[in-house]
Formats: sequence, structure tokens, C-alpha cells
Amino acid sequence: MLKHTPNEVTERSALRINPAKTCQPIGAMYAALGIHRCLPYSHGSQGCCSYHRSHLTRHFKEPVMAATSSFTEG
Repeated sequence: MLKHTPNEVTERSALRINPAKTCQPIGAMYAALGIHRCLPYSHGSQGCCSYHRSHLTRHFKEPVMAATSSFTEG
């Protein structure tokens, strides 16, 4: 695989990097969004559940489908 990597370094001016690196549940939901017909599910405190959806919505700049439940629901 390394023999197919070009030796010269090229500058990328049009590349924009916007990683979603805040916590492990966000990373798990981000990974689940890449699986076909998978609905990410988050169970935690009320603040964390709403934060996960709002953070991913801001990251992708469109609404994100995710299921959440808090510890008080039961």
C-alpha cells in the first residue's frame, strides 16, 4: 500500500477539516451514522442526550436522526 502513496507533498487549499472530537458517545453516534439503516441511540442524563443531537446537527449543518432516552425515563 505504501508504494502507491506519492512521494511528493501536495498542498490542499480547498480541504476543510471539522472533526467531531468531544466525547466517546459522540464518536460512537458518528460511527453509527455511517452504517446503512442504523439509528444511533444514546441513553444518559438529560443534558448529555440533548447535547449529542445538537452537536451532531451543528457539525453536519442539517438535522441528525438519533434516538435518545434519559435516566429519568423509565
